[in-house]
Amino acid sequence: MFLPNKAQDQKEHTLSVWLHAQRIDYGAGKLIPAKKSQLNKVMLGWRQGRPRRGPNSRTVAKNLGHARITDS
Repeated sequence: MFLPNKAQDQKEHTLSVWLHAQRIDYGAGKLIPAKKSQLNKVMLGWRQGRPRRGPNSRTVAKNLGHARITDS
């Protein structure tokens, strides 16, 4: 699933903010099972957001196995 870096309009932005909140709740174990089930049904890959960016992003991705990063 491709997720653009920035929302193209206000509705898309609103949806992306809401989806981000669902991911946070999911990670914290607070997402109710019915909502998780519905998201899994209508939006495959919803748990994957944009790749993290920042000084630790390569380390985090490597440790989680989300990227093929070799030590340089």
